Amino acid sequence: MTVLCGHFVPATIACNGDSTCIGSEPTYVGWGARLFWRYLPSSIWLNDGIAGATTTTYLASNLAASLAHKATHHIIQFGINDQKDDAGHVTEEQYAINLASFAAQIVANGGVPIFITPHRTNEWDGAVVTEELATYAAAMVAYAAGAGYACFDLYAMMKPLMEAIGQATWDATYAVGSHHFTEAGAVYVCGLISAGLAYSPIGYRIES
Repeated sequence: MTVLCGHFVPATIACNGDSTCIGSEPTYVGWGARLFWRYLPSSIWLNDGIAGATTTTYLASNLAASLAHKATHHIIQFGINDQKDDAGHVTEEQYAINLASFAAQIVANGGVPIFITPHRTNEWDGAVVTEELATYAAAMVAYAAGAGYACFDLYAMMKPLMEAIGQATWDATYAVGSHHFTEAGAVYVCGLISAGLAYSPIGYRIES
């Protein structure tokens, strides 16, 4: 929140990402659809996730509309579609360049960028979660650290937790395919993100 003239003004947070953070769909639930529950009424949440988006496509077609909301903060999470080996593939180098473009445009618009690394996919090698998306998570962490922006490393946090739960339970309770979540999965992941955001710039802010 911001304190202006003795009145509390909620922070406005826009989620910029792909289908994994989008609102509820018929076959899966995005973590963004559940995250806002944890912050009302102290914040206003705008879920601007776009199914199938990469950092490249979102910059080209969707960021301008999100910036028009004049959000105080933007949560940025991409990677699932960037890493796919198809015509829309985005290299790790281009991914980092794109993250810098997100930050520059958000800051120029008066907002604060907050980065969240991509979540772990439901891919296993025996009892161990595989390292798909590791290079994209590392690229985001490195960029944010170098540029001085907040970054919550969801990718790193999920590995020991998923392995403690185990693949059978994860498949049955939390996952829809390799990339998406059930209601329980969305709530679980949004809980992790919420814990990470507790140390971010979101929350009670006092401005003179």
